[in-house]
Amino acid sequence: MLLADDNTLWIAMTKCTNGVRAIEPGLYPSGYGCLTMLNVSNPTSPTVTLLEPYLGDATGIAAVTGLHKIYTAIGGQVYIYSTVDGSSIDNQYVTVTGIAADVAYMDAKTDSDNTVY
Repeated sequence: MLLADDNTLWIAMTKCTNGVRAIEPGLYPSGYGCLTMLNVSNPTSPTVTLLEPYLGDATGIAAVTGLHKIYTAIGGQVYIYSTVDGSSIDNQYVTVTGIAADVAYMDAKTDSDNTVY
């Protein structure tokens, strides 16, 4: 679990193919995935966004504070999501050799040194 920009709480999980959403797909036509975004700006009524489709176990998650995005390791690949609405961000500049098991955000000394993709 991770708190990120835009009052979002992100939950990454493994073994999500064992849950009721995977076992009874007729009850859940939207499918299932291993990453969930909770908007906690209204604590009495948080909004839940289930990120679909299933891409594999979500084994890592890192927030990029101030840029409104998170990086995740899902199914051995790196994916980027927007904290504004949970949409996928193009990851064409992220290269992984082998299998990604985790992600980490390393910040530069100044914002001008940071990559903005």
